[in-house]
Amino acid sequence: MSTKIYSGYKLRKGVSLFDLQEKFYRVMRQTVQTDLVNSLTAKTVYMADAVQLGNKNVKADLRKHYKRFSGFSGFEEVKTFTLQHCLDYVLFENIHKKPDILGKVETTTCSLAIFRNKIRDEIYLYFFGKEEYEDVFKIWPEVEEFAYWNNADGPDYLTDEQWGDRYKAWNEAINLNKSLRTQGLVIDPIEQNDSIITRSKYKSILQDLSRPTILPTYENRVSEAIHDLLGSDFTKQLKLTKTEFTLDSYMDFIRDVEKRKEASIIVEKKLQRLDLDTYLSALLSS
Repeated sequence: MSTKIYSGYKLRKGVSLFDLQEKFYRVMRQTVQTDLVNSLTAKTVYMADAVQLGNKNVKADLRKHYKRFSGFSGFEEVKTFTLQHCLDYVLFENIHKKPDILGKVETTTCSLAIFRNKIRDEIYLYFFGKEEYEDVFKIWPEVEEFAYWNNADGPDYLTDEQWGDRYKAWNEAINLNKSLRTQGLVIDPIEQNDSIITRSKYKSILQDLSRPTILPTYENRVSEAIHDLLGSDFTKQLKLTKTEFTLDSYMDFIRDVEKRKEASIIVEKKLQRLDLDTYLSALLSS
């Protein structure tokens, strides 16, 4: 049976496990929140672009969303949708509507499993989560790399004896035939029903992150908008010809140079090249 402990680490001697747990909860929670805000911001910007380009499906989603509030608590039917309307919609759909998954846009989870090797009096750790989150964790001075796998050769910087000893160490600490998540203590900085992103929290984090990298570039926005337009045109074509969707036909459609040129002209004419300050002001306004 293959053993794959790719994200294995060891607590360095003299380091307090309690301090590491506290740091993991604090730092990784902030890391996840920041990532989530960036993702929500990008979704908001792309949605606002779709509205600007006249995407009927997106407008219909927004109308349906705001119609729920029409006539209640002073809400009136919205006829013109702004960036702020798009943000409210994205927050509602990804956070408040799904509290059980914490608004986990794409994969924003991360957790740390802790195992004790009583024979050697050592603590082993396993990181679950996105590679970007692990990149934050693995450079901490409190931990050292302690991965092991048996489906390929070990790293060049370890001898065969050292590599074999890692296997023995992990085998002493856990049952290698069982899931790592079912053994030891698992720390999750983002717990169920934990409202990690409220409207005010979003605005607070966004304000602290006021730098160009958190917003999609104009080039990215153009690329996304062209892709959306082509996808919409392809859907129309399917309905008109009453044919079924196939990946090959779709790829051929979006590779068509002339169609891409036409979509590009439409996007370039309609899509505003708004600067960072303009976007931030709109997103942070009440």
